Amino acid sequence: MYETAYANAIIVDLNTRGIIQLDGRDRGDFINRMSTNKLVELQAGEGRATVLTTPIGRIIDLLAFLHDDERALLITGEGRGQRIMDYLRRNIFFNDQVRMQDLSASYGLYGFYGKTAAEILVRTIPEIPQTEHDFVKHENIIIINAEALTGNRGFWLSGERALLDKWLHDLMQTEGVIRADHDTYELLCIEAGYPLTGHELTEEYIPLEAGLWHAVSFNK
Repeated sequence: MYETAYANAIIVDLNTRGIIQLDGRDRGDFINRMSTNKLVELQAGEGRATVLTTPIGRIIDLLAFLHDDERALLITGEGRGQRIMDYLRRNIFFNDQVRMQDLSASYGLYGFYGKTAAEILVRTIPEIPQTEHDFVKHENIIIINAEALTGNRGFWLSGERALLDKWLHDLMQTEGVIRADHDTYELLCIEAGYPLTGHELTEEYIPLEAGLWHAVSFNK
């Protein structure tokens, strides 16, 4: 599996991450004030990493915030979906127009990594996202530019589970594409210096200690 990631491409199950949908006028302002990055200027199809922190700046979770036109999506760390839902709900003010819905049960999430991952996607999708956390939609599947593991571009693939499973089945028919286990994914993240939930992404560290400079705005 490890060798395949460097020679071809792997698919990794990331369904332990939470997927939260945000609706309402203040959805962007709400997460912008709650987290470390500047999110209010994003356009549809754009996304950014941002960090929820404790009052003294310790990491609660690293989130991906995706501006999807009339809604926003948050992708949480592994096993953090319900905790983040509860945390955010406690911080909605009475005049905030924000609604949250947990999509984790109905939406799937998979990682697609490796030397040939971008090349394979281009055969199906005319334009794939170029900037980290930006995304495109293809047949109601969301393709997100994610961690650059193995020295090559990586992607998250998300959508309603039945549709996503069919799409992944077709993707698996591509020569050289295999499913990899989570141990392989963690090893690739460690090699790439990408922080992991329960390791660097804990309240023992502040975002800059975990190398999350890209997830922090110093001028918002």
